[in-house]
Amino acid sequence: MATKNGPDWSRIPESLAFIIQPAKRFGHIQFEEQIDQFQKTATKAEKAELKQLADRLWEERDCEDGHALTAWVTTQSLTKHAEAARVHFRMELLNELGYC
Repeated sequence: MATKNGPDWSRIPESLAFIIQPAKRFGHIQFEEQIDQFQKTATKAEKAELKQLADRLWEERDCEDGHALTAWVTTQSLTKHAEAARVHFRMELLNELGYC
């Protein structure tokens, strides 16, 4: 369960639970300036972690996980559900980094 303003990670389908930890770690990065700063300061390990996530979403299993995650996010209110917003912003970061 979430607090009034916090994410409710239990709302994410179990089959997509692998996205929770990256969304917790990187989900606050959403604005262009934050993305630019992340690109400048991210460690090789952080970039590798995000690249691995992108590969799981869009390269493995015929993109099944990526399509499922996209379908889930598009049915969520990003203003009402902090966990959905963090997942959405995580997907945007992967895109901005050129990983998907």
